[in-house]
Amino acid sequence: GWCGWLVREGMSSDSAAQKSGNGLSGVVQNEGLKWVFVGGKGGVGKTTTSCALAYAFSQQKRVTREASAVVGDEPIESADGATKFDTLLISTDPAHNLSDALGQKIGPDPTEVRAAPGLAAMEVEMQGAFAAAAARQDADGANASDPASSAMLEMFPPQIREMLLGQGGTRAGNGESGGSGGAFALVKQLIDVVPGIDEAMAFAVMMQRVLDMGVSRVVFDTAPTGHTLRMLAFPALMKQAVEKFQQLHERFRPMLESVSAIMGGGPNGAGGIENIERQVSAKLEQLRATVDRVVREFRDSSMTTFVAVCIAEFLSVYETERLVQQLGALEIHVSNIVLNQLLDVPSTSGSSGNGSASSQDAVALFDARMAIQRKYVEQLYELYAEDFHLTEMPLFSGEIRGEEMLSAYAAKLVTPRSSNVSASAVGLDEELLMESSLRNVVEQQSLKWIFVGGKGGVGKTTTSCALAVALHSDAVARGSDEKILIISTDPAHNLSDAFGEKISCSGGGGGEVGEDGRSQQTATKLSRFSQLYALEIDPTDMAKRMMAQLLPPELVSPEDASRIATSIPGIDEAVGFAHMMELASDLSYSKIIFDTAPTGHTLRLLEFPARLQQTLSKLDELRAGLGPMLNLVGGLGGLPPGVAGGGPGGGSAMDAVGEKIEELKVIVERVGKQMADPEQTTFVAVAIAELLSVYETERLVQQLSEVDMDVRNVVINQLMEARKESDKVPLLRTRAAMQKKYIAQLQELYPAPEFTLTRLHLLPIEVRGIARIHKFAQLCTEMPLPEPHIVAPSSSTR
Repeated sequence: GWCGWLVREGMSSDSAAQKSGNGLSGVVQNEGLKWVFVGGKGGVGKTTTSCALAYAFSQQKRVTREASAVVGDEPIESADGATKFDTLLISTDPAHNLSDALGQKIGPDPTEVRAAPGLAAMEVEMQGAFAAAAARQDADGANASDPASSAMLEMFPPQIREMLLGQGGTRAGNGESGGSGGAFALVKQLIDVVPGIDEAMAFAVMMQRVLDMGVSRVVFDTAPTGHTLRMLAFPALMKQAVEKFQQLHERFRPMLESVSAIMGGGPNGAGGIENIERQVSAKLEQLRATVDRVVREFRDSSMTTFVAVCIAEFLSVYETERLVQQLGALEIHVSNIVLNQLLDVPSTSGSSGNGSASSQDAVALFDARMAIQRKYVEQLYELYAEDFHLTEMPLFSGEIRGEEMLSAYAAKLVTPRSSNVSASAVGLDEELLMESSLRNVVEQQSLKWIFVGGKGGVGKTTTSCALAVALHSDAVARGSDEKILIISTDPAHNLSDAFGEKISCSGGGGGEVGEDGRSQQTATKLSRFSQLYALEIDPTDMAKRMMAQLLPPELVSPEDASRIATSIPGIDEAVGFAHMMELASDLSYSKIIFDTAPTGHTLRLLEFPARLQQTLSKLDELRAGLGPMLNLVGGLGGLPPGVAGGGPGGGSAMDAVGEKIEELKVIVERVGKQMADPEQTTFVAVAIAELLSVYETERLVQQLSEVDMDVRNVVINQLMEARKESDKVPLLRTRAAMQKKYIAQLQELYPAPEFTLTRLHLLPIEVRGIARIHKFAQLCTEMPLPEPHIVAPSSSTR
């Protein structure tokens, strides 16, 4: 039971895990598996589960190695000979948590996990990993600050590179020699303006690097669902892109011949067209071989599997079903579902709950979780209490869905209440503390945009919906007819579920399209609120139209543009910002609440104005620089009609691009100013009283200040508040009854033996550090594992 467990401060599978087949042991014991992805909705325990799985893999390998003593079955050895590993744990979530979960610093290179021989971990910053990789491979003097363009140049034979770089063979336009006539700056600009190119190139570099390591197994701790699906779809897109690029060779042969003529090369010489084509083809074939291997292995169920993690709540169950369906469409195997954070509470209807051992254990669990929360609430007060409104929200006995529950939640959200933390306990003056509610947001009439965000699973959607209801109630109470709009920018939309009615998706195909190609879809007026509207952004359809407009049909067919739009990393943020630009000039709504994606992706969205301004400036320079060159090549017959400079109307097309860029510059500048104005825009951070959420909230607040966005409110959600002993068990019992309904749904959706459903209970302790990862791994796998091998701390990396 819980009490004995707390006394031992251990975890036994008998008390904590409900037997469900063999847990994840089938995954761990499958020696053929190489790629294991762990994912699901934010806040369900993906990182803990991925750490436990990676640990179990390494320990199982250790047992096999010690038992067989096979010479050729040794793990990989690091460059300095100090570190060996055969299992690699990689975090691809922009908000990394491996360092916190493992209790040691994990960086962008494989780092030995202390006390777990054979296991290494790395946190890949997809936006920065490509630059780091290029810096490591910068043996030929390439400019490491331009890794994407350097990599693109490597696709060309030496003759073309020399032309692009200028006479010195160096990178012009980057503070180096080569003269202003070199075209490298144009290549760099062309690469930089593609949305998500850094993330796409980082993924390609990461996969090549991992393949080169030769490790036995790789476990991915992934980003929340929507972004993970896009990442998994990208290898297939790369494969299509390489094939398409090869098909374009023949079509653009006249242009290559013109380039060859300009360079003075004959048809068969060193600079001749045939030699150039051979070299380009060889580069493309090399890239295609790598991509083919990744795609083939990801689609091979004997080598790759996906472990979906969820909790027994409606939104998580719904998102898990969506995840499983889309993984099937990507041909990625999934047969393991981990159902986490379950409550084991007596179902008897006795009012007090006292007297039975199980009820006492439930009270002990409640008290243990409340003690953990209190520690982190105090940390949040020490960090923010003097400058922020800290709003403490209790754990409700039921789900916050529908008008009645949202209104009740909204009432608590904007009503000042006393804190459960004593100001003196954290060294603060009670009189200096700011009011504990979001009333300040409701009462600031000048606010136009309100962003709500935080770590996955903390209650962002609930808070944003409740805040929208509170703003609506305030407008009605004042007799104002102003309209309130709530809009979801999270790829995994939850507004429809929270409000209990179907909400339209912009770009979803149900609305009209204006002459400018923009969606004219209107938001849904919520039936139970007179002045409240909602909209869920569907990035896929809108991205297709954006790509169709941006990519010339002479170069890319509408079908190929559609495939690019649905797979390219970064497109979610681009589409989200496109909507923000439209809303900036829309006077229909007095206030707009943004229910955002988890932290890492939200920060990218908020950084988008500055990035887009730079992009537009580069596009303008690119247009000015490419125009004369395309006209020259086009005049020699090297471009097909319809491409700028390649036929009638080419010049006017370039002029039209210039006018569009200038128009966008004005809009982006206006949006950027509005986002940085605290009178018009603010951010409400939502957290729960757990280490990873507190850490991520601090990171979020710091980075919001870097983009000049106002943030002065933190909601501390899902608190197990101090109650009478007689109130604790009924609360947990109600939550447990709610969970049972969703457990039954999951059992129906994922029946044995096709699926293995592993059920894990909510623990009275935090799973942090290798000792507790070890015990949690035993729970997940229902396997005996060797005790952690304690070694001296080491920063050795491979």
